[in-house]
Amino acid sequence: MFLAIVANLFAVLIGTILAGIFLLWHKPHLDVDGNTIITLKKSPNQINQFDIAHLVALIALKHALPAFTGYRPPLLPEPGSAQAFRLPCVRLEGPLSLTEGNLRVFNRAVLKDGLRPTEAGTNPFFLIAQTVPLAINILAHRDCPIKPFGAVNTRNTFRFINPSAIRDWKTLVAASKLGQISYSAVFGGPGHPGRRRKRGVDFCITIDVRHGKETILKQDLWFLQSLPRFYKPIYQEAAADGVQLVAADVQQDRSKANGRALRISGRDPRRWAATSKDYNPIHVSAMGAKLFGFKSVIAHGNHVVALAVQQLVDAKTDEEKAAKARVWETDAAFEIEAKFLRPTTLPASLTADWSMQSGDQDAIALNVRGREKLNVTAVVRPTVTEKLS
Repeated sequence: MFLAIVANLFAVLIGTILAGIFLLWHKPHLDVDGNTIITLKKSPNQINQFDIAHLVALIALKHALPAFTGYRPPLLPEPGSAQAFRLPCVRLEGPLSLTEGNLRVFNRAVLKDGLRPTEAGTNPFFLIAQTVPLAINILAHRDCPIKPFGAVNTRNTFRFINPSAIRDWKTLVAASKLGQISYSAVFGGPGHPGRRRKRGVDFCITIDVRHGKETILKQDLWFLQSLPRFYKPIYQEAAADGVQLVAADVQQDRSKANGRALRISGRDPRRWAATSKDYNPIHVSAMGAKLFGFKSVIAHGNHVVALAVQQLVDAKTDEEKAAKARVWETDAAFEIEAKFLRPTTLPASLTADWSMQSGDQDAIALNVRGREKLNVTAVVRPTVTEKLS
């Protein structure tokens, strides 16, 4: 017991020192409205092990120090709303550096079961993987009231506004060398409160990627941070105005799927972590996963969807060919809305089943099952022009 206490105190001390250095690296400042603006010294996807250690230290510090110490703001109710939390605006912006090395690391994560790079271009999830560190940086920042270890990514919406540009990795790499690829990531702010749910607070981080002045990719990443039931505002089912975490039109039957086999090993999350820099212990450490209540490491949700998308290059069924045309071949804007229904513990033998969405002739559904239960669902559809404004 004594050694454990000493170890914890030592970890907090080291974390405090590293966090102080890390805050200098971020150099945050406030705009005229008092919003936190963070400018990173390097592209978020180019961080190294030392930078990741800094992030871990910041996260540990947020959990070790209570809000009353002033290190991080408390999570407070939104004035005038019965089921919302006020979230301060935290924003990151800067250039995004893309290299052939980044692409090689990404391909090692998605090219499985004999699949090879295709002339159709790179998997559109390449850009998504490169921007994952932005969400991690926001959640780790002291001006964000969210505790990262209690936050779970529940659903994402990806809008591929210029699909041909996103798949053209050579142009992306060349443009990034000229400083023409940039990003912005936003958490909270006016009109973007956290929503009270039964298990906690639901919030969104929005990430945009631009080529010059043109936005080519928009992402809405939704998270749920667990909160005690007594944390105010207390959840009221009748008053909670929110989004269903599981779409009503998703058929959650337990019948045997007719889709394609998708096998993910216990080592695959490390490959995705290498490209996305998401080294959350539940994904890369068996011991860490067990500490959080999982039997083994679990797959990254975006990795599962990226693997299913990669399989489309070798489309076999009519439904897969329709999905391939939408994701790999179209120049028209489209979106993928993914929902993560339950953790995918590894190793896993999954089934990825593409089908036409009932009631929506323009939508194609993806159901990923493990042990005859739905783990991940996604819907691919054209992006409505109004959503891009």
